[in-house]
Amino acid sequence: MTDSTWTNGGGDGLASTAANWSAGIDVGYNLIFDATSVANCTFDYSGELGTFTIAAGYSGTITQSSDMYITGYSQAAGTFTGVISKTVTDSGSFVKTAGTLSNHVTNIIFTGTGTLTTDGNLHSVWIKPGSVITMGG
Repeated sequence: MTDSTWTNGGGDGLASTAANWSAGIDVGYNLIFDATSVANCTFDYSGELGTFTIAAGYSGTITQSSDMYITGYSQAAGTFTGVISKTVTDSGSFVKTAGTLSNHVTNIIFTGTGTLTTDGNLHSVWIKPGSVITMGG
């Protein structure tokens, strides 16, 4: 899978704009938010992605505006603001160790095997039949 880092090089703050990513954005790409650009992002891309990483050094806000399909979520900084009418479908782990997750509006659907680690409450967590989730602290 291709790793692609948020640069906001296109300048419009939209995840769906290929020029805003170091390697563009496409199905299966692993997306990384880090200190490369701390610009805010409206996450309006609904294709099936690889991992979604908000790394140390990213201090911006990512605001969900579409359903998301990922193979794993990791957050060590920044802010992720979910939308109650949208979901994050995750076939891997969901690990939040730092940063802010607006957990009162984030809906997570697990479809695979992974770990759920967060320091707060999520709006809702759905575990699909056949999925195996280990709860972390």
